[in-house]
Amino acid sequence: MERLFVSFRVIFGIQVLIGLVLYFLLSPITTYYLYKNLDQVAGRPQAFFTLIHPIGMLIAFICCKSGEKKATEKATDKEKYKCWLVYISISFAIVLLTVPWPFYHLGRQWVIL
Repeated sequence: MERLFVSFRVIFGIQVLIGLVLYFLLSPITTYYLYKNLDQVAGRPQAFFTLIHPIGMLIAFICCKSGEKKATEKATDKEKYKCWLVYISISFAIVLLTVPWPFYHLGRQWVIL
């Protein structure tokens, strides 16, 4: 049980760290709007990439961590897995909602070569 929690937490944590590096250091969209023109973001598609996506991903990571903490406090393995499944499902739903899908009106559009 513990190995499953740890491996999931490490993989999800690495994903969050890579995302934060991309967000703060390497993304031309977010660096432009965060450091120069944050007031122009409201109500535009850029708001998705500068605010909604990173905040949603951090909330999903926090939900994952709190689910792991609550699951380890349960008495039986069945209760632990059930609690963890609930929190992971919520976390996964948040991730799916905040991914910039090509068919989503605020996401990246399909590129046909």
